[in-house]
Amino acid sequence: MIAAVWFTRELTEAEISAVKESGIKPVIHPLVEINPFPAEKILKATKSLPKPDAIAFTSKNGVEAFLRIKSLLKDFADGTPMYCLGNATAEKLFENGLDCTVANEPTGAGLANLIANEIGPGAIVWHFCSTIKRPETGDTLRDAGLSYIPIESYETRGLPEAGLPGEAFNAVVFYSPSAVRAFAKMDPTIPEEIPLCAIGPTT
Repeated sequence: MIAAVWFTRELTEAEISAVKESGIKPVIHPLVEINPFPAEKILKATKSLPKPDAIAFTSKNGVEAFLRIKSLLKDFADGTPMYCLGNATAEKLFENGLDCTVANEPTGAGLANLIANEIGPGAIVWHFCSTIKRPETGDTLRDAGLSYIPIESYETRGLPEAGLPGEAFNAVVFYSPSAVRAFAKMDPTIPEEIPLCAIGPTT
């Protein structure tokens, strides 16, 4: 019997192929909606900001927002250090010929500690992020004496109204705390033996 796994976000074609090659039937039923902000709005938010000493990314959506405005950032230098939470986040930068350092510890605090240790107190860090973000990255950077500047680049909206998928599943995979919150708000009734899986410790 082929296991069916509920994925709570959209998957790329490559991800779908990899899942199927693993002998798993993907049940794609998102519990989160991502709404990117227009490039003009993101760019406007950066205009009065001090030049960054480093840029932090905790999601692919943040990277995509940065790439949309990169060529228009007057104070951005290609040598500005960039730091990513996870290889999946870094992949988009690598694809566009940009380098970044990936945090070994897959948490916002782990990313912040890496940045603080490498560039030190007094540095200015831009973080391309969602309207909903956990506080660990910013709090850890500030505690280390760095200036943390979040740049909200997209809206994350939970979809508890989506309900359960219309087909059976044997496991559930979550990619973000927002999806977990939407799932909990649904107060779903599912068998206890169905595992709930998270992409990382924060989720």
